[in-house]
Amino acid sequence: MQGCDLNELEIEILQHLADGLNRREITLKLGINYSHLANDLESIKNILQADSVVHAVAIALRREYID
Repeated sequence: MQGCDLNELEIEILQHLADGLNRREITLKLGINYSHLANDLESIKNILQADSVVHAVAIALRREYID
C-alpha cells in the first residue's frame, strides 16, 4: 500500500465502514470511545481530502487501501 498516509487504525475503521458497521459497532469492536472515532474520521477525511466519510470509503476502495 505505497503512498498511504493512513495509520493502521484509520484503515481498520474504513474497512469496518465498508463492511457496513455503524459507528457504535466500530467503537465496541475496536474498544475506543466515540470522540476518538470522531477524531479519527476527521483525520481520515483530511488525509484523503474527502468531503464525507462515504467519500473517504470510496477513495480508500478505489486506491485499494481496503477491500
